[in-house]
Amino acid sequence: MDPLRKARDYMHLGNYNAAKKIYRDLSSGQPKNDRLHFQLGLCYLADKEFHEAKRQFEACVKLNSDNLEALIELGDIYFKLGDDQRALLSLRKACNIDCGNSRVHTYLARLYEHLDNYVKAIEHYSMAIEEGSASESPRHDLALAYAHNGDYLEGYLLLQDLLDEAALSLLWIKINQTEENMVEFNVTGSEDHIKMLKEEMDWVEELFYCRFEYSILYTKNMLEALERFLDLSEEQIRIIHNEIVLLSCMGVSFSDDVWLYELQSLGGEFSGFQLGCYLFTSEQLTHGSSRMPDIYHQSFSQALDFLLLHS
Repeated sequence: MDPLRKARDYMHLGNYNAAKKIYRDLSSGQPKNDRLHFQLGLCYLADKEFHEAKRQFEACVKLNSDNLEALIELGDIYFKLGDDQRALLSLRKACNIDCGNSRVHTYLARLYEHLDNYVKAIEHYSMAIEEGSASESPRHDLALAYAHNGDYLEGYLLLQDLLDEAALSLLWIKINQTEENMVEFNVTGSEDHIKMLKEEMDWVEELFYCRFEYSILYTKNMLEALERFLDLSEEQIRIIHNEIVLLSCMGVSFSDDVWLYELQSLGGEFSGFQLGCYLFTSEQLTHGSSRMPDIYHQSFSQALDFLLLHS
């Protein structure tokens, strides 16, 4: 096997000592190969051997002064080792090579924050986010930099935004999982779980739609159906399902949001949209397949039988 590939495989497996041995052997025969010094530096860095990692990255930069990744790693190591000025020089040079690198801006922002230069820190955190690093960490740090700089309102608004998004992210995960479970005929849930999801949806529904232009009403209505179906037998759910199919054959529009419809098999008034959600949920719970056109006639006949018996 190619020794470079073997060394990379060792790195992926976390066996940095084995990878280091290969890179050292290769580097002794190719002392001017900057990539070998860089890879060796990564191995030492992974093992937190910062001084040796620094030596390898310095060798790499000496051979190739435009090696962006080596300059970034070197700047971070200088910072870790307390050499702020050399860290600043290395990161500034990296920034000159690629001013759109969000990682460089994040490292520069943290360095400036450490140096109590919050104006510069805010500038680089903002650029890191603008260049695509919209993850929580740099945005959280930006909020704190605003606060340290006396811009308490900006800091507060950004932190509040992060809190809102954290709640939305958790809700998004729960919504996706709920929908996946339904699609896969794997609907499970307790009353407490459904109540919790519904309360969270009520709290965040408007904000969720405004931010993502994604309506959660569909999933919310499916959860309401689940909540009502928990106390019913499969046969009762099938009867409700068949009556909704009957109404659909009589012209109920599942896009209709007006609460016009009543079911003999289930108390309350429903919109066409909600009935569509109830139909879908009942199909998952009973492993039904009446959404397929060739099954509609059979479902229609069953619904008629039910209405004749209970009217």
